[in-house]
Amino acid sequence: MSIQCDVYKDQNTIEFTEYFLNNLYKIMDCEFCKIHFIDYVQQNPISKPYFEWGLNLRNDINRINNKPIIELNQLKLKYETIINGYS
Repeated sequence: MSIQCDVYKDQNTIEFTEYFLNNLYKIMDCEFCKIHFIDYVQQNPISKPYFEWGLNLRNDINRINNKPIIELNQLKLKYETIINGYS
């Protein structure tokens, strides 16, 4: 089992995704979240695979909030289960 995403083979989609992620802070209501996101992106530029980049952002937020860190394999298994329809 593996998560496959062919959508990122298209350069326009890649550019749009990176534009969207780089500007996501503009729609955030929470000032603390907005500042954290901007700082995080400056220190950790958005890169492929976006799934792993997003997980690293999530774990940075979890560290701030003293929540458990999510392992990549754990998250992949969760999404593979959802994508493949296993329960």
